[in-house]
Amino acid sequence: MTVCPAHRLEELGPALLLTVRIRLGANAYLTLFVPDRIIDLSSFDRPSQFASGVKYVLVGGVAVVEGGVPRRDLHPGRPIRAAITN
Repeated sequence: MTVCPAHRLEELGPALLLTVRIRLGANAYLTLFVPDRIIDLSSFDRPSQFASGVKYVLVGGVAVVEGGVPRRDLHPGRPIRAAITN
């Protein structure tokens, strides 16, 4: 589901080579979810509402969601910038 978008992102810059792959030394961002229970709960009135069914999110090896509960006190990772192309 994510390998095709990952290939497109890798072309944008070298920093993305360490982000879009699961391998030793990479800064992979992983989301573990229950497929038959994932539901987007956000709306225009509540755009920050967290999705249901997401169990864990790891950013650079740090769990920012544990057991379905977001850890709002953690902010691992850093922005990746790339040139916009048409």
